[in-house]
Order: sequence, then structure tokens, then C-alpha cells
Amino acid sequence: MEILTESGTCDRAYRYPVRIEKGQARFIGTAFTVNGHVARNGSIRGSISNGFGTANVVGRLGANGFGQGTWVASGSLECRGRWNAERRG
Repeated sequence: MEILTESGTCDRAYRYPVRIEKGQARFIGTAFTVNGHVARNGSIRGSISNGFGTANVVGRLGANGFGQGTWVASGSLECRGRWNAERRG
């Protein structure tokens, strides 16, 4: 998953290996907590959080293995942007 900041003071871009199993999303690592759900139609709702704030994420994953959407962060870092994802493996 690639996270792109479009406004605010967050870093310009991030990349995270997010795993989706049985409709639940999780981050493979320890720096962030990812909670989310992917519906059968591909719609996504979730959040990414760390000690500085939480980003609420919405979007859609397509049957072709690609996805996109938007995010809005709150907390000590107020930012917003978009995300892109592609299925690997």
C-alpha cells in the first residue's frame, strides 16, 4: 500500500505491506496498527494509527488486484491524501 500526502504536515509518502485475510486488514510490522475490513464488493473502511494520530481510510479494491481511496488523519498530525494498492504474491 502506498500512502500519498496531499495536504498537512505528514511525510510526503509512505509504503506499507498490508495483508488482507478473510476480509480483515492488518499491517505486517510493529510501527503502526492497522484495523480494517474489506467487503465482498471490494469496499474498504479502516484506520492506520501510531502514537501521533489516526488516519481513517476509505476506498475500494478491484477484482484486477488494484485499489485506491482516500485518507484523513487527526491527532497531532492533521493531514489528508490518497492511497494506492496492488495485490502481490
